[in-house]
Amino acid sequence: MLLETEIQTKKQIVLDDLATRVKNLPDDEDFEDFLEDNFGIQVQDNGLISVWFLGKAERDIIGVNAILLFHHTASGALAGIVKDGLVPGRHVVNLQAPVTKASGVYLTLRDSGPDVDGYARGAAAYHGGDCVALEVRCLVKDLMPDPDDADLSSGRYQYVLPYVRCEDIVNLGEVVKDYPCLQKAGAPCIKRGEIGMKLSSGQVVTTATGRQTAPFPKIDTSSERKTVNTLKRVDLWLMNNAVAEAEARGDKWNARMFRGNRDNPHQADKDSAELYLFG
Repeated sequence: MLLETEIQTKKQIVLDDLATRVKNLPDDEDFEDFLEDNFGIQVQDNGLISVWFLGKAERDIIGVNAILLFHHTASGALAGIVKDGLVPGRHVVNLQAPVTKASGVYLTLRDSGPDVDGYARGAAAYHGGDCVALEVRCLVKDLMPDPDDADLSSGRYQYVLPYVRCEDIVNLGEVVKDYPCLQKAGAPCIKRGEIGMKLSSGQVVTTATGRQTAPFPKIDTSSERKTVNTLKRVDLWLMNNAVAEAEARGDKWNARMFRGNRDNPHQADKDSAELYLFG
């Protein structure tokens, strides 16, 4: 197995990339402190960037790295969100004028504050249930200004996307775990994957970054041949998901390593993939 220190950390990969676009960094100042103090930029342990405002300077520094935004909704909408993602007009409404079609999926850089707290309460009143903040991963280039934000003093922190996939809602699995009643509504309760966890056929779990895995392969141990084929399917599932996870993180080094070992992984390769996915 590769030592944990040998797997490049998501956070450091992003910090190294940001450093290539920052000029005039004082020699005696910590880079993370410099980013936060001067640009309101913080890099989370999962490699996502949180930022206070998105002006030109911040956009130039962030480049193609993924940022973290929030969609404030209610638990009453979660069953549909787990099934379809965030869909304007279905799970997302214009609370100022609900009969008017939503311009997109409303996102904000804020996890709290008077504006977004008011929106969250409105979502709870409309959908029912508790206020819920969903964490959404996206690229700066995909964001569009919110044309419906006249009701908010949002400035440079309110945006829309045409649609948000489940796999880009990084905390969806954790949020759903707080609402077991969703299982009764027909929505699967998606758990966070863990090292050594036993999975059942078709089960979906979330990775360390909140992404959803592909469904676990069919398990059939009714004969020796079928057992061997099952183990091959499980190994392929593990390596394919590790490749997808690395690609989603922008981690080219590990993506290349997992892809190269995918067809005939040794135990150390499988241990590394599992650690990368769920460690």
